[in-house]
Amino acid sequence: MSAAGGMLALACTAGPAAAAPLTNGDFSAGFTGWSGQTIACGDVACTPGADVTTDLDPPPGAFTLNFDATSGAATIATSFLDNDVYSTSLRQLFDVDEIEGRNTGLALALDIDSTLTDPDTDLVIAQLTDPNGVLPAKDLLSGGPADITEYAGRSAEIYFEISDFFDGERDTLTVDNISVEQVPVPAPLVLLMAGLGLLAGRRRLSLQSAR
Repeated sequence: MSAAGGMLALACTAGPAAAAPLTNGDFSAGFTGWSGQTIACGDVACTPGADVTTDLDPPPGAFTLNFDATSGAATIATSFLDNDVYSTSLRQLFDVDEIEGRNTGLALALDIDSTLTDPDTDLVIAQLTDPNGVLPAKDLLSGGPADITEYAGRSAEIYFEISDFFDGERDTLTVDNISVEQVPVPAPLVLLMAGLGLLAGRRRLSLQSAR
């Protein structure tokens, strides 16, 4: 098992075209609206390059050890000692809401918890990213609410991953109550956000001109 393999899977993961707002953030409908992936060793020696990657749309498919939403929350897990899966991920590509009024921002709410058997070698990721690469990723490991005002009206991908690169023991990541909410913004921050939006727009135009 290699950390490079897990991070490569993150970089290469691509979801379907966004077509709707965030859906099923409380997992009351299981994993409907979500996509998942498992990475397992392809041989006894876990030879680099021999990994077996399985995409699931939606999970769990045959990977009930790695995806569980029966408790009302979503838990993704590694299960190397049972089926050689050392990395499990969950994602959703969606359209972020527009801002509905003046002095209003957007916040991403979520509950999150992880259990790592070896924090020094295990990997856990929770983030919101811009599929177009314009806006910086938002780290969600601390839970919500997270300010995502700059994502208003854009496509975004929310991504969770749990990976075990050494001891083979079961590691878990649990998320629930994910939603995008309209929140009031203190007046002094409105001008700051407007400036940030202008800078993001200029950067997008620069990138398009460079292509």
